Amino acid sequence: MKFMLLPLFLFFSCSKDSPAPRHAVYHWESTYQLFPKEEQWLERHAIERIYLRLFDIDWDESLGQPIPVGPLQVPDSLPLTERELVPVFFLTNRSFAQLPESGIDTLVARMIRKTKTKLRADLGNPLVKEWQFDCDWTEETRERYFQFLQAMDRELKKEGIVLSATIRLHQVKYHQKTGVPPVDRGMLMFYNMSDVADPETSNSILDLGAAKNYYYNFDSYPLPLDLALPLFRWGVVFREGKMVRLINGLGPEALRDESRFVFRDSAHVELQKSTYLDGYYLYEGDEIRLEWVSAAMLRSAVRDLNRALPRQPEWVCFYHLAPETIKQFAHDDLEAIWNDLDR
Repeated sequence: MKFMLLPLFLFFSCSKDSPAPRHAVYHWESTYQLFPKEEQWLERHAIERIYLRLFDIDWDESLGQPIPVGPLQVPDSLPLTERELVPVFFLTNRSFAQLPESGIDTLVARMIRKTKTKLRADLGNPLVKEWQFDCDWTEETRERYFQFLQAMDRELKKEGIVLSATIRLHQVKYHQKTGVPPVDRGMLMFYNMSDVADPETSNSILDLGAAKNYYYNFDSYPLPLDLALPLFRWGVVFREGKMVRLINGLGPEALRDESRFVFRDSAHVELQKSTYLDGYYLYEGDEIRLEWVSAAMLRSAVRDLNRALPRQPEWVCFYHLAPETIKQFAHDDLEAIWNDLDR
């Protein structure tokens, strides 16, 4: 008979004297334009920080180097904000798989130059204390990615800017194998924890059963961890059993036309005939799995995290700020989630 050791997190708790987590939100849209309802949402929830994706870094085969792609568009009429902004950069694994060590300093210098220009010219020199890097590194890319972070840290420390990196659950549980990025803080991304491409997955965004398999080694993880929780939803499109695309923001209200869509249950929809949906052409027989999170699911997640995390996060950040976020989650529900994390 086998006995399973209880996870160490069950024996840790946070001090009641810890300050309440501060409120933040990610902005991952292609255009940074805050409409009145979004501004009201930020004010009402006392959002102090916006983690703002500025651009991605991807490998360009023709140039033989990593380049910025998908830069954030900022309208000329954007009002200045007193909120702190954290520039965020998504970096592809293939960039570090291809990047030679000799190219690291050049990449760092170009990113710093481009970022400073964008912050000054487009965003009016906002308050910036931290930069964040988002890369789901692998064993193959870890060494080069970590070298990049060390080089970036040497430059940004001259200006008093700290570095943070996104951290997945498996990178905490297996940190002795995956390594710990050389940064000041980590942002625990508490979502996308199951295989979205698997037709048998029920909800890849927030799977609390899957998450419980990773509640180990938080007590020995050396970085202080902030926390990101999901507010987004999407539709996963399958064709002949294979995932073909994600449709961000898709909800059941867009699928009420019974001549085109048939609900097998609340989360699974079959196309009755070929049609356009959100700009994509889908075919008769395609299947859509709707995935979303609810306030009740998030509160269950927080209860688990309160046991798992030995230290209370300084920042709790919702992903992400978008029109459907404001519509789908009531003010009181979000406040309750933040309050649950205040131990």
